[in-house]
Amino acid sequence: MSVYRGSAGIPPKLILFAGFGGLALAWLGVFLVDVLDLFGAGTALYEAMQDRAPSRAWFWVIMFTEGGPVEMMQWLLLAVAAGLAFHLHGRLSGHNSLNREDLRARLFWLLMGIAFLLMLIEDAGNARHWIRQAVSGILGGKAGEISEFLYYAALAAVPLSALAVFGRSILRLPGTRVFMIGGFFFYALAAGGSAMRGYWYEIAGEWLHIKVFGGALRVVEVGIEAHGFWLMDYLVEESLELIGATLLAAAAATALCRGRTPAMP
Repeated sequence: MSVYRGSAGIPPKLILFAGFGGLALAWLGVFLVDVLDLFGAGTALYEAMQDRAPSRAWFWVIMFTEGGPVEMMQWLLLAVAAGLAFHLHGRLSGHNSLNREDLRARLFWLLMGIAFLLMLIEDAGNARHWIRQAVSGILGGKAGEISEFLYYAALAAVPLSALAVFGRSILRLPGTRVFMIGGFFFYALAAGGSAMRGYWYEIAGEWLHIKVFGGALRVVEVGIEAHGFWLMDYLVEESLELIGATLLAAAAATALCRGRTPAMP
């Protein structure tokens, strides 16, 4: 009998609907409010925020900024993913008659739960920015940039080692495999792009501004970074991270709701 059978979990479809549905609504709002200025909503928002935000504010900045609604959805889904992973580990730990594959699965979900928590801490606390600034201030040159790469590598080592060493049985589950690999892929895109942001964000963001939004978005003038940089840093990067968090949470939910042991083919 499966050690998972009878588990009460969150339906994967609910997680996918919440994550992708929320992101789709946010992007729809950007086009309706910021691009089309439907019923003058974009202009009204821009004027209303005149004294409340640097260079005023607009819908896409409010939704996709650091600590904004889209990122908060990401935090929630990472917390859900961590809770489900630890629950899977706990159910497996509560049985004494586990085979080798189930023991590997138990360690896998323990490491993934830890990885999800570390990712949540990074997303909510932006530890990499603090490390980069501190190292750059002390050593100067490219040291800050190198430290950020090393930080990302250390963070990625936890889930990747879990997958490489203990994840064989997990990858036998079709739904879990697709969601897990997809989640890793989108987080890798976001992390890799962010680590190299100084080299291409501004160029890619300007292309996005002209080709996708038709130059209709009001220009952000905050700090020394250009408008294109903020489009990538907020709109694109946060979208990729929310997709990744949604898929990772769905992977854990699928493993719990399938009612199968990972050892079963």
